[in-house]
Amino acid sequence: MKKKPGGITLSFLTITIIPMLIMGFIITVSGSSLVLRSLNKNIEQQLRNMSNAVLVGYDMLYPGDYRYESSNDAIDFYKGDKMINGDYEYIDSIKDKTGIDITFCYQQYVVITTLRNAYGERIIGAGDSDVIYNDVIVGNKDCFYSNVSFGKNDYFAFYTPIHDADENVIGMLCILEDSAYVSPLAWKTLVPILIIAFLSMLSACFFSIKYSGKLIDTIHKIQKYMAGLAKGDFTSSMDNSVVSRDDELGKMGNSAVKTAASLRKLVEEDQLTSLNNRRSAYTHLNNTVISYINKGVRFCVTIGDIDFFKKVNDTYGHEAGDAVLIAVSSTIKRFMMGKGYAIRWGGEEFLLIFEDCVLDKCKSYLEELLDQIRDLQIVSGEYTIMVTMTLGAVECDKADFDNEELIMACKKTDGHDDVIKHRIDTYISDADNRLYYGKEHGRNRIIAHDIS
Repeated sequence: MKKKPGGITLSFLTITIIPMLIMGFIITVSGSSLVLRSLNKNIEQQLRNMSNAVLVGYDMLYPGDYRYESSNDAIDFYKGDKMINGDYEYIDSIKDKTGIDITFCYQQYVVITTLRNAYGERIIGAGDSDVIYNDVIVGNKDCFYSNVSFGKNDYFAFYTPIHDADENVIGMLCILEDSAYVSPLAWKTLVPILIIAFLSMLSACFFSIKYSGKLIDTIHKIQKYMAGLAKGDFTSSMDNSVVSRDDELGKMGNSAVKTAASLRKLVEEDQLTSLNNRRSAYTHLNNTVISYINKGVRFCVTIGDIDFFKKVNDTYGHEAGDAVLIAVSSTIKRFMMGKGYAIRWGGEEFLLIFEDCVLDKCKSYLEELLDQIRDLQIVSGEYTIMVTMTLGAVECDKADFDNEELIMACKKTDGHDDVIKHRIDTYISDADNRLYYGKEHGRNRIIAHDIS
């Protein structure tokens, strides 16, 4: 029997278009699963990092253990001597910067939160599910959930048990991100691939592979960036091809960048003085050394110490000491603009890095800075306090870096090579020795000469 033309067409469609459509469907489903798993893992790590940052922040703000007191059918939740019920300034500031919600629970009942209902009232007293209670409080372990409901909204949530002084679990810290901004992204980005596959017929395979390739590449770039954040690396930047996208993935990329900036501020900035903290020092110094090796941009390392700072604390109190640190740090921060950068090295010590600078020029800068600090009149309560500083400075020596090992180290991308760190530590030690030489010989001075 002669085959009808329609039969040949149907056979062709069967052996070409239908398999491609099936493959497109399989790729779409698999890609969606990959995206959702990747998103969940990245969100879990992001919320875990935020949970750690919040707990560290509370430890710095209110030293001491968590505890609770019951009175008149109410629960008062404490951190050290501070009752944190109703104290929202810290967590509200994090919410404003990151969009992430924060909740403290006594047992499974909310006592402090950034979540609000439709009337703008904070959702206090609401209880988490028995499953979460058993997992986190009874099980005494961190837990991540991809679908937790508060009010009418669903959230990604990371729970951390809170212990009292006797290591008993008395509550939970919950970090929440609205799933409405995340979950639809995978489907919204993958649906166009399926539509193109069905409408384009024979050309669907080519276009879907090409488009999905770009999509997966974008996801990998976001994933790589988020993986760096999960390891505490804030030096990497999001690929421009991601942040310039005018779609959901572009928004995700930009959101990740904003989150990283907020986390970096929390992790790498000294809370009292707003200077870079010691944790971030070697990242900045490593980049300075690499710039010197590759471009010849010289630099000077200076360690400064506020004179008789302990006497300020003992005489006027720690509140006055904080006022002195803030005023001196603010002066240093303004002065260093365009000259380099400053780091609070510890206590009343500051590390100053002058870029594109030789020692004579550095000493001139420091004399100007020291004059400005001498002119400060720091008011704390009824007291007006004046301070001075002693500073030790050294200049980098090209000979110290003129070897193959260091040059190869500067070509690495991890930013923390031991060879570079050893050389940096040597300069800091030399500057520190000059600082203490200055303190032993009268203070209120700059030591930039060889003391050996």
